[in-house]
Amino acid sequence: MTDPEALRIIAGWLNNLAELTRHGEEGRPTKNKLAVTATMLGQDFPSSAFTTDSLHAVVQGAEWFPPYDTIRQRVAEWWQDHRPACARALAGPYAAAATATDLTGRDRGWLDYFATRNIEGFGPPRDGCPPSSRSRCLHLIKCQSPAAYSIITGAAPEPEWSAPTAAEKSAVAAALRSVRGREAA
Repeated sequence: MTDPEALRIIAGWLNNLAELTRHGEEGRPTKNKLAVTATMLGQDFPSSAFTTDSLHAVVQGAEWFPPYDTIRQRVAEWWQDHRPACARALAGPYAAAATATDLTGRDRGWLDYFATRNIEGFGPPRDGCPPSSRSRCLHLIKCQSPAAYSIITGAAPEPEWSAPTAAEKSAVAAALRSVRGREAA
């Protein structure tokens, strides 16, 4: 889920896009349409992708308010060339795996986070923050994005926890009755 501040930034960017383009018979895009579009874009891009420059790139050649797919494609093209260098460093060891697995924006964000920490280095405390370590960073990523963790470490993703089935519950109950029966004897 995208954080509220990022959604606010993306929704503002979409509002500016609506101001700069013409609208069909249905009129200006509704707040709901802009909110849904912002949420979907927030799944694929960080809020830092929504700048005046990216707005210019999307508006260029668009007389009418574009559909979601066109907005997404134009932002992706712009972001490919303009995202921060630390995020582009991901292109090194993880790019092929990240592309092959079709990661969501959130998982890709965690890969970018790890790449940034890797470039900055893990080490002593800075600016009053506790020391960072590769293992702490990997633990955080494992908890937040098993898919990104799997790409970084090469480990197979752990299966998600699920509630026990009725058969499993019955088997455990039977085992407990058996143990309690032996203890009583």
